[in-house]
Amino acid sequence: MRNTLTFTIVTLFLITAFVADAAVSIHVSPTGNDSNPGTPAERIEFVNFPMDQFGVASAHLKSRAKKWDGLGGPMKGSVGEPADTALYTWQGATLRSLVNFGRESEILGAREWSDNKGALIKAVAADSVAARAELPADAVILAVNGRPISDITEFVTVLREAGTKPVRLKVFSTTGYAEIEIAAGTQLPARASK
Repeated sequence: MRNTLTFTIVTLFLITAFVADAAVSIHVSPTGNDSNPGTPAERIEFVNFPMDQFGVASAHLKSRAKKWDGLGGPMKGSVGEPADTALYTWQGATLRSLVNFGRESEILGAREWSDNKGALIKAVAADSVAARAELPADAVILAVNGRPISDITEFVTVLREAGTKPVRLKVFSTTGYAEIEIAAGTQLPARASK
């Protein structure tokens, strides 16, 4: 029993040392096909490759793969994506419907956001109505006057119904959930110019 345990421990140690040595020796230069001479990586004929060549290589499979417009853009054909993903401006804040389950947001991307419901506050201009109301950037508006919103279109609808009266926004930000009162103003959110 003791010999078997000793053998197992020694074997695990040697395997761990080999793997650690191989991992350290592989990444000499991230741009070239190189490794340190005489290392385990070289002995197993590992060949480094540029990361832009990583992924599907077959032209046939590439044609079938979904294309992603990049960070902040929805995947084409994603389920539950809002129809309107344009940027809007309102009271000095830049907003848009939540996409990709909040992955473009530093705070939402770190969580397991379960849906695309809400309006993302991408930015807040200094000395604006939104800034004076302490509306945080990189947060999501979940409700207006107690009414949940699913996207920017519903946000505009609820603001239209509120008229010029101040509105209470339920917001999720780095500090958690908060209720923020802000003047609705006379202007509804408008599409931002590109």
